[in-house]
Amino acid sequence: MRQTIQVLVRDSEEYPVENAEIQVGNLRSKVDGRPLAWDEAKFGPKPRVFTGTHGTAIIPVPKLDGQGTDIAGAELFITHSDFVATRQIVGVGPGPSLVDLRPGVRIATNLLDAESGAKITQDVYGIASKEILISDLMPADSGFLVSKPLSLEKSWLRFVRFVPGQPVLYSQLIWIDPTKSNRVMLRDIKMHKGTRVEGLLDISIPRPIRNGYVVAKVGRRAIEVASNGGLQNWEWYEHAKIMEDGRFVFESMPPDEVLQLLPICDDWVPQNPATKEVQESFPEFEGDLEGSSTYPQLVRVQGPVVRPVLKMRRAATVKVLVVDTHDRPLSDKEIQMSPNQEWFDGGGGKLGYGWCSIDRLKLEGFSRTSPPYFERFVARTDDNGIAVIRGLPPNQEQVISVFLKGHNREVSGPLLPVRVDLNEGIVTEVTIKMQPEGTDVLTDEAFQGGKDD
Repeated sequence: MRQTIQVLVRDSEEYPVENAEIQVGNLRSKVDGRPLAWDEAKFGPKPRVFTGTHGTAIIPVPKLDGQGTDIAGAELFITHSDFVATRQIVGVGPGPSLVDLRPGVRIATNLLDAESGAKITQDVYGIASKEILISDLMPADSGFLVSKPLSLEKSWLRFVRFVPGQPVLYSQLIWIDPTKSNRVMLRDIKMHKGTRVEGLLDISIPRPIRNGYVVAKVGRRAIEVASNGGLQNWEWYEHAKIMEDGRFVFESMPPDEVLQLLPICDDWVPQNPATKEVQESFPEFEGDLEGSSTYPQLVRVQGPVVRPVLKMRRAATVKVLVVDTHDRPLSDKEIQMSPNQEWFDGGGGKLGYGWCSIDRLKLEGFSRTSPPYFERFVARTDDNGIAVIRGLPPNQEQVISVFLKGHNREVSGPLLPVRVDLNEGIVTEVTIKMQPEGTDVLTDEAFQGGKDD
């Protein structure tokens, strides 16, 4: 059974917008508003409709999702060549919901190959502060490449040329101020080959390297704060596999920048850099390098090739035994830990978190919201109730979370995590006793022993 969502799309002066394209993303649950996937096997492809002369459109959506949950609305993605693309959650109902589009800012530029002087007119992208992606630069009659309208304030901007099999070309970072005009004109911008990074893990780390990769970030802090109080940082991400002999390669990274590198592999974790080294590149940094986070090592990206050697230290391991109130092992229960990483120009996440900025530039629509994610710190208990998580940063306090339906470690509240202190190269053993919901509070029974890894 179907129902409809009705929308009225307007411009900033409340005039109706004709020929705006509307795509449907996730549906929304009527019970709690959570997102629900569109079941194409049951409902067919997601609808794509256009507004008529009065700016209105009717979008058919199911009444129930594939699991029988009532649908109250959907996330819509609205685009038009004259306005900034927008997302909006809209409910079903008899009357139209209002969607207001903004005119935005257009970027116009002509690009030149720095080596040959040739004009560059294809395979060009841009990325601005706050991860505003420009993947649709189109040639105009003037000979310039022109973007669609963008939601830009004062920002850093860099153009990127990506052709498979060739080094990525980059412009220098450009500070733009679109507050006085809805068009930014950038003339004769030169595109340079990036720097090739031929890296190696320190020879003290035993070979072969297993399950290794490096997460990389280039970041530039804002020189002004946005009108809404947010920082206008510029960010570029990459990741590369570490070979068994410890080598890794980034074919082309933005030149004349400070590259932040976090290597990850089995049984080894990154070694934090020295404070003096950090302050040379990030004098404003005031974090605690001895605290509960892992920080990247720094490399100045200059010239055609750089060859950094990355240092690591032995990781810690946690062995968790999960039992019930009668000390019987509980199998197939999920254990999670979340060691942190932080970047020196701001931001972070779980250790090993990263994505590829090039991939994000090439994606469209709703796909942009979900970069790849590396999940290394989740395990399930075996038939003996044991789960092992390896590759944890030592000399830090970490938290273990256990997810077990119908059980908890506190009667009247949420599941309490277990905190453990970790040591380099040591297996820390922890027993977690679970009780059925509604029973008396248990005293934590956790023991920490150690043995060489």
